[in-house]
Amino acid sequence: MLQKPSSNIKTAAIETAAVIEELVGLARDMREARNAVEELNLTTTRGAFYDALEVNDSAVKVLGDENLRIIAA
Repeated sequence: MLQKPSSNIKTAAIETAAVIEELVGLARDMREARNAVEELNLTTTRGAFYDALEVNDSAVKVLGDENLRIIAA
């Protein structure tokens, strides 16, 4: 009777740990990106532009060519 709730708790704990691990990784990536922008002495806008270029096709699909042109300007 107690095994099923115990199993559910363990599964929830593992899922929570995975989410926390993902958030820690995201925070690390964001800090690294901010540090790179600062080291290159770029404005936030220019940093965002280069980030958009880094993802290539994804940026074009999401932002569209016209929006990338506007950002570049």
